Amino acid sequence: MDEKIHKTSYAGFSIVSVAPSRPNQIDPGIVAKIKTLQVSESTNCQGISLEGIIKAGKSLHGKNHLSSYALKYFENSRLTLERLTTEIDIRPPLIKFSAVKELKTQYNDILSYRMFQSDVKLVKTILENAGFIATEGHDWNLLWIGHNLKPNFYDKLNAYQKISHFPNSYEITRKDCLCSAIIRMQEIYGKDAFNFTPETYNLPENFSLLYSNFFKEKKSVWIVKPTCSSQGKGIYLIDSVNEIPTEETCIVSRYISNPLLINSLKFDLRIYVLVSSYEPLRIYIYEEGLARFASEIYKPGHKNNRFMHLTNYSLNKKSENFVQNEDFRLDNTGHKWSLSAIIKLLEANGICTNLLMKNIYEIIIKTILSRENAIIETAHKLGLHRTSCFDLLGFDVLIDNNLKPWLLEVNLSPSMATDSSLDSYIKSNLLADMFNLIGLRAYDKKKDVYGRNRSFAKTQKKRNDCSQSPPRGRKDVSKKYQEVLKETLEEQERRGHFIRIYPSKGTNYFDQFFSSPRQINMYLYKALYIDLMQENDFLYYKPNTATFSSGLKQEFRYFKSRPGTCNIDSEIFCPPISQLKAHQQRPVSIDNLSNGLDTKTEDSNIKCRNCKDNQTLCLFCRLLKITKEEKCVITSDDLLMEYLARLVQVFEKNKDKESLKKSVWKFKLNSFITHSGGICSDIGQKMCKKVKSKLEEMKERRRKLASVLKRKKISLEDMEKEDVVGGVLKKFNSCELEELLKISSKNAVLELLKY
Repeated sequence: MDEKIHKTSYAGFSIVSVAPSRPNQIDPGIVAKIKTLQVSESTNCQGISLEGIIKAGKSLHGKNHLSSYALKYFENSRLTLERLTTEIDIRPPLIKFSAVKELKTQYNDILSYRMFQSDVKLVKTILENAGFIATEGHDWNLLWIGHNLKPNFYDKLNAYQKISHFPNSYEITRKDCLCSAIIRMQEIYGKDAFNFTPETYNLPENFSLLYSNFFKEKKSVWIVKPTCSSQGKGIYLIDSVNEIPTEETCIVSRYISNPLLINSLKFDLRIYVLVSSYEPLRIYIYEEGLARFASEIYKPGHKNNRFMHLTNYSLNKKSENFVQNEDFRLDNTGHKWSLSAIIKLLEANGICTNLLMKNIYEIIIKTILSRENAIIETAHKLGLHRTSCFDLLGFDVLIDNNLKPWLLEVNLSPSMATDSSLDSYIKSNLLADMFNLIGLRAYDKKKDVYGRNRSFAKTQKKRNDCSQSPPRGRKDVSKKYQEVLKETLEEQERRGHFIRIYPSKGTNYFDQFFSSPRQINMYLYKALYIDLMQENDFLYYKPNTATFSSGLKQEFRYFKSRPGTCNIDSEIFCPPISQLKAHQQRPVSIDNLSNGLDTKTEDSNIKCRNCKDNQTLCLFCRLLKITKEEKCVITSDDLLMEYLARLVQVFEKNKDKESLKKSVWKFKLNSFITHSGGICSDIGQKMCKKVKSKLEEMKERRRKLASVLKRKKISLEDMEKEDVVGGVLKKFNSCELEELLKISSKNAVLELLKY
């Protein structure tokens, strides 16, 4: 990279800035290829929508142009927060943080921070600029840590103390743990769903597997990394099986040999991610990030040239070719750029960056989901409140010449060093915005030692509230879930330059990747992106809908029509089994059920607003019409049993071979069939027998429920029409049945009692 030096004077002192002697360039052939690929990729998009959020990479001092949807969303959010804030706020006042400008010396003796196994100068400066003082005791407002803590550090926390990492956060930041987590998700959900990391092996345990796959590609190059190191230490490239380390504890990844190059230099992105809560899950990405360049022109081969193949700043700054960025306003010069400078260059070349950023967002969400369950379980054991901890993570992403982002690693404590003006500008704003978002408050423990602190300590072990079970009624929803909704909207008001990517519009797509259904996440998504935007024609979960004779009006919520994807009669069968486990819900009381049986359906208009002007009824209205004609009630339990019966038929037609070819289907079916409430617990049974056992179990529970209702002297006319119900369901093909099962209430009325 040829450079020339400019000196400019500002208020009596000089700033030296570096500018390239030629325009920054990307190979025109690569640009043309990327544009062609984007046309096909954009037609297959699913998941997160950029419509409702700001796109990262617009710089901290630039203007973000919001879509009409986003403008409406933020306005409705503000009004909703005002409605939720009906009582006087008795909490201590929030502390306001700002980026470093000048150091204030007016310390507040009730505000203190503690550094443990860490010594970050910029963090200290930001905190002390807001009036904090350092302490070595336990009476701190903020504990900034560098590694995982011992359990005793989490004991007797008051309601306003914050710790800078969740317990077990290393589950995704240690390279070996991340490798194992992603491989596990690929085995469960298929490699295509988690195909964003290079092929990687943990050594020495996976040595034989690596050895057998080493030469599957010609001229195979691999990269070796220690499991716990940083700053590029101990990293090297190999291209021979004889170079595979046999005694080291490390990971070996297939080297990405086609990186996107700018000015013929390899680069990667440092994306800053904040997790403010795991329960409910709230993930933010910072609008600005960094791009770190290698300091020598990239050429295939030359595997021993670390300055060519590695982009780590701590390594490349030692190169004689390295050029430091000295002015944050010139953020596309030297060997460290801003994220926004990369985005601007791509867009200047006619490349749409929306799909790139969407893919990066999804990488972040899926990576966190890969070990979300382990972190929540540890937090439960320690009795932590959902707001006691937060995580600021550094995601390192490499972009190849197809504009595909690859996750290289996740950093538990991303560097806050400020060697350059650009570093100082981005990182000081990042920390100030982060502290404002998490909501540190001026709490004086000494004045409230018998009040808030004692109350919080008593309830710590009960803080695993919303996710453990769905609320039992509207009062519980207002007390528990509305508190979570208010917290989320308050964070949104304090977000600064952070962008919330989970929950955001379209992220209900990721529900399928959770190890178990998270009711609190479902509620929050519904509250933020359905109720708040008044999109009532979308499926949502309503806790504990126990009415029965009101029929499909209570059992279903109308859904947006979409093409079916069922192949139930084909050799490869893909059931909507991500929905199955959700039917195992908390029992509904018989009193509530009997009260529901007395109600009558008053709505005689069977057409919804989407099909009232059409001659053809939608799937929902068609089912409603048939059930009214046959004078029967069909619940989601009926749908599920009919679906399982058809599944048995598929297995019996394919006795000679395994019908479920994808491991994710096997995993989900096993998870559903062997649920804690199930009779079938022999994992070694053939899948057909397992499904049959589950079907018989559900029928037996139906019979037990009928006997209970007889003792309650409740009319069973609707329930006894089993033949009629079966006949109604036979009128729907497998695709339609699958769609009905997907939109049925997750609180099945009859899949609930164990007597």
